[in-house]
Amino acid sequence: MYAYDVATGTTQSERISGFLFDHVSDIQITSERVFWRETGGFLIPSTRFVSAPLDDLSKAAKPSYPTGTYVAQLSVNEEYFAYSTYDIWGALGSWNGPGKVQVAKTADVVAGLNRFSRVSCSSGAQLAPSLGDGQRVAWLDTSAAATDVVTRETFAGTCE
Repeated sequence: MYAYDVATGTTQSERISGFLFDHVSDIQITSERVFWRETGGFLIPSTRFVSAPLDDLSKAAKPSYPTGTYVAQLSVNEEYFAYSTYDIWGALGSWNGPGKVQVAKTADVVAGLNRFSRVSCSSGAQLAPSLGDGQRVAWLDTSAAATDVVTRETFAGTCE
């Protein structure tokens, strides 16, 4: 993982775990931190999220939550951290389970708190969330094989 500071002209680097078979993607930057996804595994792929202070990549660490992020995607902005993950049954549709976009305050994720809630209560798999500026959220929703764009003050929360 490399981070280049345009203002100072300095470059930092941090070797990822499993560097031989793993790769970095979904790099997201906030004013203080960088978040990324590490995906890899020789025969069985796995995904983990990692975060580090922008000024010290050597402090990179996997957040305590979320867990069970198999083939996952993430989106981060100053206020929110959203992710989705997938399992083989997600394509069939369900009201709950791992294939639903979850969101929490970015500060809570960094602090190791499990305060995730649902973005939407649709029955299909929800993949590839994008938070943008924090006023809208978009994702691929397989229940309608289309992109569902939501604009609202709060997320769905629970879907009981």
